[in-house]
Amino acid sequence: MGSSVLKMLTLQLKLIRKVEVIKWLLLWIVLKQINSKEYV
Repeated sequence: MGSSVLKMLTLQLKLIRKVEVIKWLLLWIVLKQINSKEYV
C-alpha cells in the first residue's frame, strides 16, 4: 500500500515539474516576442 502511494506522489511531482518547465518556457517565449515587437 505504501509503495503505491509513493509512486503516486513521485508521478505528481514529475507532472508538477513538467508544468513548471512549460510555464517558464511559455513565459520566456512571450517575453521574447514582446521584446522583438518593441525593436520593430
